[in-house]
Amino acid sequence: MPLIPPSIPTANSQIVPDIKEAQKRFYQSLMMVISYTLFQFFIALSIHPLLAYVVGGVCLFAAILVVLKKILPFLVSKICFIVGILAGIFLLSLLQGPASMVYLYLFPLVVVVPLWLEKKDYAWIEMASYYSAALVLVVIICFFNIDYSYRLNLSAAQQVLIRQVNIVSALLYTVVFVIAYVYIEHRYHSALLLQIQKAEESIVVRNGFLSNMGHEIRTPLNGIVGAANYLEKNISSITQLEYIGIIKFCSQHILGLSNDLLDHKKIEAGEFTLSENQFNLKQLLQQNCSTFVNEFHDKGLEFKVNIDEALDVIVASDELRLIQVINNIIGNALKFTEHGFVKFEARSLTKKESKIQLYCSVEDSGIGISKENKDKIFDSFSKVGTTPTTAKAGAGLGLSIAQSLLKLMGGNLMVDSEEYKGSTFFFTITLPIVKTKFAENLPQQKSQAPINLQGLKILVAEDNKLTMLLTTRVLQEAQADVVATLNGATTLQRLKEESDFNLILLDLNMPEIDGYDVMKEIKAHYAHIPTLAFTANLLNNDTYQSLLRQGFADCVLKPFEPEELLTTVKRFASKQIKPRV
Repeated sequence: MPLIPPSIPTANSQIVPDIKEAQKRFYQSLMMVISYTLFQFFIALSIHPLLAYVVGGVCLFAAILVVLKKILPFLVSKICFIVGILAGIFLLSLLQGPASMVYLYLFPLVVVVPLWLEKKDYAWIEMASYYSAALVLVVIICFFNIDYSYRLNLSAAQQVLIRQVNIVSALLYTVVFVIAYVYIEHRYHSALLLQIQKAEESIVVRNGFLSNMGHEIRTPLNGIVGAANYLEKNISSITQLEYIGIIKFCSQHILGLSNDLLDHKKIEAGEFTLSENQFNLKQLLQQNCSTFVNEFHDKGLEFKVNIDEALDVIVASDELRLIQVINNIIGNALKFTEHGFVKFEARSLTKKESKIQLYCSVEDSGIGISKENKDKIFDSFSKVGTTPTTAKAGAGLGLSIAQSLLKLMGGNLMVDSEEYKGSTFFFTITLPIVKTKFAENLPQQKSQAPINLQGLKILVAEDNKLTMLLTTRVLQEAQADVVATLNGATTLQRLKEESDFNLILLDLNMPEIDGYDVMKEIKAHYAHIPTLAFTANLLNNDTYQSLLRQGFADCVLKPFEPEELLTTVKRFASKQIKPRV
């Protein structure tokens, strides 16, 4: 009987055989027992009618249990079969006597029992109990003084025949079950390996799809955000500014979803790494909370903030990811709270000279979480709301990513909630305190004067015409001299014609010759020109370090803010070669 492959496991999941497969093995082996027992029935009938009745009774008992197991699986368990088989062997030993060696039937039972197990965490306990019962039965039959007064009055020839039948039958059962065990296990594990391979291939395809989609989404977003930024600076109508604000808000929302998908892919693939920077913990939390004030005001909610003065210390951690965790939790509370308040609290649980234990909580008066949903809210793509009144926009990744990031930081996100009575999300992490003077570690306020790139000649290689237009416009408004190329081949050709550029802004995904191959030529022949990678792909630390090893000075992510682009260009272009006169 062919095996039905089990459900496809994920690449990271523990391989657990399907329960249905164990059921199939059980029925297959039991039908073999019943079939051969019928053959034994006719042999026993030729020896003694009563013996035939017992063998037939055992066969009928097994057949009835099979039917009941099919019809009422909750009523009949495998232990019923084990007990029935052991009882049948004991009854036959009473009728035939110990010399008949009927206890040899326990050996095929030892082989077939593992086929019946569902391989759960406690399967070894179940198997040990079956083996112990069989061992006890052997000891009773062989070593205890049992009353065999009911033993059948058989001739010596009949006893020899019975013993021979029992030996041959037990041996035959054992061989058949061993072969069946090897065959079934081989087929089963082959099916598992095939499906694991398919699962891993599907994960690779999915991750590639997410990466490509992230790039495809971020590229047009770069045009939308860039155009909105440009219009915002060049119009004065209040109504038009409001519409531009809507465009920027929606763009940031889509960009956030794209970033969440790519972060999820990196975390799942184990590619996510944390950076370490020094920052003032209290100042960071205060500045971050201030960005939510308008959102809470627009929704008519009270936003309470309580930050402990003891957090006024310089710590070393990944401040961007810490803020991402807090923002995801606050954003979740804002989304699911229609009336009342949201309260953010941050305090120090313990503070020593070298480290501080940070406790953060977000309490809301929202819809709360039911008991059955508490275990689901941290799952990827999980959304509590399932009705039109509770379902909210989003990919269902915010809390999942927050939990994953906190685990990388050595913490754990927890929730205390009751449906319709609000929720409190909280976590604790330990951060190292930097032993330097307070003033030396604070970021210095820089002048807000416009960045001037006058005298700098910049080569922009970008195949997307909209991105090229916006990038060129931003650089030209900063007084830079810009030369534009739309693919790798024309970029190299332009460098052959003139190589007095102060900086190259190089898109990594271009037709004909991509940015990586162009960079090899730049490194070989134009190494004096600093080159910035221009990409819509989110970079992890390994990828970023790889770009640096290939010769890139730094990278600019799309969509970009004009100030960020100009600052990066100014920092690298002005340090390398003198501007043209």
